[in-house]
Parts: sequence; structure tokens; C-alpha cells
Amino acid sequence: MKYGAKTDLAVKRYSLGKESLYSPHTALENPYYDFSRKRKIFTEWMKRRP
Repeated sequence: MKYGAKTDLAVKRYSLGKESLYSPHTALENPYYDFSRKRKIFTEWMKRRP
């Protein structure tokens, strides 16, 4: 993956104002989780940028 992103990050899911964490393996079962994982990786990458 670009920017050295870790593929074993927990996946955040936002639903009805609640935030839940899921295993990255669960993300493979549903496209929504895959999107959430990419969003988390991008968010973490943006935090580390100078």
C-alpha cells in the first residue's frame, strides 16, 4: 500500500452516531467496511503529514 499504511489496522464504522471497531478481516466480507478502512488509513496518514 502507498505511504507505508498498515493493513492490520482496526476498522472504524460510523452508524447512528456510534463508532465501532472491527477486525480488518471482517472488512473483506462487506464493501462498506473496506471503505471505512481506507478512510481510517487516509485519516491517520493526514495526521502524520508535516
